[in-house]
Amino acid sequence: MSEFSIQESIVLIPEEDFSYKKAVLKSKVEDILDEDQVFYKLANNILVGEDQKGKVIDTMKDVTNKRSSRDTGINGRALEKIPTIVRNFSDQVANMKTQKATITFKEIASLYD
Repeated sequence: MSEFSIQESIVLIPEEDFSYKKAVLKSKVEDILDEDQVFYKLANNILVGEDQKGKVIDTMKDVTNKRSSRDTGINGRALEKIPTIVRNFSDQVANMKTQKATITFKEIASLYD
């Protein structure tokens, strides 16, 4: 009597397309970018619009401009990474929906004996 084993990956739940998540994430990042622009515009209007002058105001303007540039860069990098993030998420979900199984067959009788 012989034994035969087969190993298979069995899909327990069908795969799902998560590409729509790209648009959702992009929308959220763009919302953050819009809010940042509103905030920095308000800050700039307070500092510049009221004819504020002096070293403290100049320093505040400089810090505000640097933070604005940094935040814009962060949002830009987030937008660039969205496709990779969604692909990794899809892969992780797909891996959780499959199960490795080993099926063992035991030959009881042979047709040729």
